[in-house]
Amino acid sequence: FQTDFYSFENYLVCQQTFRRFWSERLHLQSCDSRFDSYLELYDKLHQSFRKRMLFLMAIILIGRGIDKHPVAKLNLNNVKMEKVLSLDLSSGRVRWAPNGGTNFLAASNMITSGSAVRGDAIRSVVRKHLCSHQPKSYIRGKFELWFFVRFLSQVTSQLSNRRSASISGQPRATPGEVISHASAIDSLCALAPLPERLDSFLAMNISTGGAGTASMLRTGTP
Repeated sequence: FQTDFYSFENYLVCQQTFRRFWSERLHLQSCDSRFDSYLELYDKLHQSFRKRMLFLMAIILIGRGIDKHPVAKLNLNNVKMEKVLSLDLSSGRVRWAPNGGTNFLAASNMITSGSAVRGDAIRSVVRKHLCSHQPKSYIRGKFELWFFVRFLSQVTSQLSNRRSASISGQPRATPGEVISHASAIDSLCALAPLPERLDSFLAMNISTGGAGTASMLRTGTP
């Protein structure tokens, strides 16, 4: 099985996962009057994050040699997204961290590789190669999961604050554990919906007696 999205982490980031996180991790009722406003905030922040990612993913494509740009030896595992972007829940916007662009270029090895990244080149790649595609097909899964964990962490902090709950008179969230980047995949996989195409894939292989279905599963990237 090959994913439709960039990687399997992209499947974890969605409204359905947040809905179950609200009730099963924060132990708040689904009919809580605050839920709709937080869901709207998630959508707003997610859209803002995607706009920022257009530029970052265009830089990565440039580093990989798209449109005859010199190929750079990228190291995306070195990128610390908290040094590149920040979430502002009060405004519902994802902002650049101080020197965020420079930090991204340095950590990804673009600067060391001597790759010059101009604004017009970034805009050209965005227009020609990204705008017509579904964001989850080109946004690196680890980056999108970082956004989601950051959002869930801040929401958890707000809703579990004893003083705020006492003042508002509303139920306080009681998370059993604080979600982190290290635990995110294990924690959120149990909450995420099964992708329809994967469901069909499993049903077809199981119904036809395909052996070792689980071992056939793998993630794919474009």
